[in-house]
Amino acid sequence: MPDNVRRLRGGDTRPRPELRRPAASTLEPPFALSPRARGWWREEAPRLARLGLLAEPDKIGLALALESASIAVEALMAMRPDGRKNPTVLSVDPEHGRALRKTPAWQVFREASKAWREWCSEFGMTPAARVGLDAGQLVDPGDDDDDGDGLLDA
Repeated sequence: MPDNVRRLRGGDTRPRPELRRPAASTLEPPFALSPRARGWWREEAPRLARLGLLAEPDKIGLALALESASIAVEALMAMRPDGRKNPTVLSVDPEHGRALRKTPAWQVFREASKAWREWCSEFGMTPAARVGLDAGQLVDPGDDDDDGDGLLDA
């Protein structure tokens, strides 16, 4: 386990000489990201880097996580024909006696959502992944609590 993750989880804080700490990321997104994933990159990458959870070797993992989320959103939008509020999971198959079938977008949504959840656990971006992490170290030092919710007030 990397030193910064061990420290966050409250484990042994002594650096291990056999592990090299990866260089901090340049925070430039990989070129192949979709526009939606690129926008999320600009939000998440700086925060993860400040917390010590994003280094240069992690960039592809974060890019895949954000692209998975983007694919899930696209599939969800495809299941909302004509701008409906609720997604339509079933569709009528005209070639098979108008039988009800799951729309293919449902499977795409499920697979992309699962991939997103799995990648998020690698970056401590889910509640379950944060269990055991020192909550004080997860506060973003760049957050000056300008949103007025009082959560960082003493």
